[in-house]
Amino acid sequence: MKWIHLGAVVTLLGLAYCSGSANTDTSLSAKDFVEKLQTSKGAQLLDVRSHGEFEGGHLQDAVNINWDDPEFDSKVTDMDKSKPVFVYCLSRVRSIQAADYLRKEGFSEVYELDGGLIKSKGTLALSGEKPEKGGMTPAQYLARVNSDKIVLVDFYADWCAPCKQMEPYINRIAADLHETVEVVRIDADQHPDLCVSLGVDALPTIKIYKNYALTWNKVGYVSEEQLMEQIQ
Repeated sequence: MKWIHLGAVVTLLGLAYCSGSANTDTSLSAKDFVEKLQTSKGAQLLDVRSHGEFEGGHLQDAVNINWDDPEFDSKVTDMDKSKPVFVYCLSRVRSIQAADYLRKEGFSEVYELDGGLIKSKGTLALSGEKPEKGGMTPAQYLARVNSDKIVLVDFYADWCAPCKQMEPYINRIAADLHETVEVVRIDADQHPDLCVSLGVDALPTIKIYKNYALTWNKVGYVSEEQLMEQIQ
């Protein structure tokens, strides 16, 4: 049986950030990922994002098996353990976990896309990609952070365990300190182009602006105490 995901994520990441760590020998840049995929006999391409993410654009010929699906373990049994598997997701955290799981299940050759699709935006062509609707533009982002208040920007995703742990106290800060602090929460899945333009390639990412200038940029889990220190 596959681990219960939330517990696995917390254990694996130690409440660190959602870019994760993996065997560098199997983590390939977008260019190397595509080249090895094309030259490997019988290569299997696995997209471990949600169905909705997959429908929004995916690598050609990829098979979609959601890592967060409780039946992930039974669904991957149709894959050939003797042939190479190339795994990817949005920012790499799910692909690392899925790749580790596949190796433990006896898959002989497993590779991950370094940085996921968010880091490879503009490099890899996606089939069925839909135009980003309602996505925040860089100009709109600058307008949001151009404030006489302290602005706390939280880049997150619904599947990111540290993001979920941080959400309650970020919302509390937004409510309790609304007179002096403006909280802007940005779903990375919904705003991939903005993330690329700002260099956000791991989650969570926190940016704090004071007096119209970026004063703090933190990638990874941030405690409530750390946030409070930065917005005092």
